[in-house]
Amino acid sequence: MNNFEEFKEEYKVKAYKGPVPGDYFHPGEYLYDELEATGITQKELSIKAGLAYTMVNEIIKGKRSITALTALKIQKAIGFPAAVLLRLQNTYDLYLVQKEHPELAL
Repeated sequence: MNNFEEFKEEYKVKAYKGPVPGDYFHPGEYLYDELEATGITQKELSIKAGLAYTMVNEIIKGKRSITALTALKIQKAIGFPAAVLLRLQNTYDLYLVQKEHPELAL
């Protein structure tokens, strides 16, 4: 085997077999980590963002999706980028749909 063949074998790309468990998570988990890191409570976020406490709590627990409006309110309140929250939400939503409809997944 020559060097190129060894290189190809060593760095062979494995076929994609779908999502790996743990790769996808609700954006509420990420938001929870951000609140913990900054010392902001859910109650403080709800007041600063003008959101109901129950809404913030349900987002954190993964029971409610983050809409564009909610993401913008969170961004204004604590400076966390709305685009990041929305990307996480879209990725999570796609994961759930692919899980529910595996025939549509690539």
